[in-house]
Amino acid sequence: MSDKLYVRNRAQKVLFEKEISGQLSDGNWENEKTDRRLWNCEVIIADEEQELGANWTVRYYADFATGDLDFLWDRMIEYVRPIDPDYDVDQLIIDLNDLTEIVYGWEED
Repeated sequence: MSDKLYVRNRAQKVLFEKEISGQLSDGNWENEKTDRRLWNCEVIIADEEQELGANWTVRYYADFATGDLDFLWDRMIEYVRPIDPDYDVDQLIIDLNDLTEIVYGWEED
């Protein structure tokens, strides 16, 4: 079985593939013990019959909406604008918070 991550929408797919996976592998969290399976998993927009999240138990928690990445927000917004011209920072924060919950299914204490 290949590693798959089911997300809620196209924006989340773009954000994960173009930015978040790279930040996990060799960016903001490169010195942490991130789950390497997240670096190369297939990202799929879930349909009604699929549950959101990874098809394995993800190890290590990272907050994708952390202020540590706010310098990248303009770039992330530009990644999504071709599919949603009105995409803005408010929607980005919503999607990043949602992605964090989708991937980890729990919050760090």
